[in-house]
Amino acid sequence: MKTQKSTLYTILGLLAIFLPLALLGTYQHFHHESLSKIDNPNKDFYYNGSLYFYDDAGELKGKYVCQTNTCDYAKSSIDDDTYNINYSKAGTLEYVNSNNSNYVFISDGDKIYLYSLSNEKVIIEYNALKDYHLPIENNLLIVEQDNKWGVLSLNSFTNVFPYEYDFIGLPDRLINGVLQTDDFIVLSENKWYIYSSDGTPKNIGVDRPIISYNGRYIVTDDKKVYNYQGTLVETPEYVDVYAIENYIIIITSENLAFVYDDFRNSYLAYAQISSYKTLSFQLENNIINVFVDGTMGTTIDLNA
Repeated sequence: MKTQKSTLYTILGLLAIFLPLALLGTYQHFHHESLSKIDNPNKDFYYNGSLYFYDDAGELKGKYVCQTNTCDYAKSSIDDDTYNINYSKAGTLEYVNSNNSNYVFISDGDKIYLYSLSNEKVIIEYNALKDYHLPIENNLLIVEQDNKWGVLSLNSFTNVFPYEYDFIGLPDRLINGVLQTDDFIVLSENKWYIYSSDGTPKNIGVDRPIISYNGRYIVTDDKKVYNYQGTLVETPEYVDVYAIENYIIIITSENLAFVYDDFRNSYLAYAQISSYKTLSFQLENNIINVFVDGTMGTTIDLNA
């Protein structure tokens, strides 16, 4: 009798363990089947007021029910023009990529969400996202929440910079099509700074927006040059000025571009440039390519 009872208890115990698992498996099977047969016959991204997300094999990963008529993947917002920051305009990416198979950034009306496909649930709401339409080094994303900017890691979905800044931007520094994140341009409490990637300021704050900089000098939007101690730098006379990597370039009234590494020394090289509305520069193999109004204009050979 004891043996029979023991066997009965064992059977009941096994049923208690495996029956829920069997039911769960059956539920998942039919749930998956129901998702696969959901009323979106052509597997459109947007269908009947909802967004549908499929994997490469065509299996449905998740669905988002739109709250407005303007519902899509989220796009980048670039506010750098407000401050004349020299940011990269080479980007071609249309939507902000979470680089994660389970999470997507969704724009719904005037709201932006980080959305979990597996749970079909909004994780967090943002005001704006900024990636300059480019891949960003270290898989980072500049994010605005509650009208304050921070930096988000898309590897861990944790904050690299807290949401406490009035502006965060990245200068125009591309390597192999990837926007570099060694430094950020930051506005905090009405002062402009260069922040290192660990979130610490490198310079004494200045009053005007920092549009470009190198390791020695900072250029503000009123075309003045400061050192990192916040002191105005004595320079040769110029009408325009740009910083690029280890160099600073001044443009004279005669449209001559002089390249310096230190204003205490003589210039390294110079070149005549044509009349322009905008200028940009690219350093390659010790040669500075000068782009006039977006078109290659001339070169400045630093080896000459």
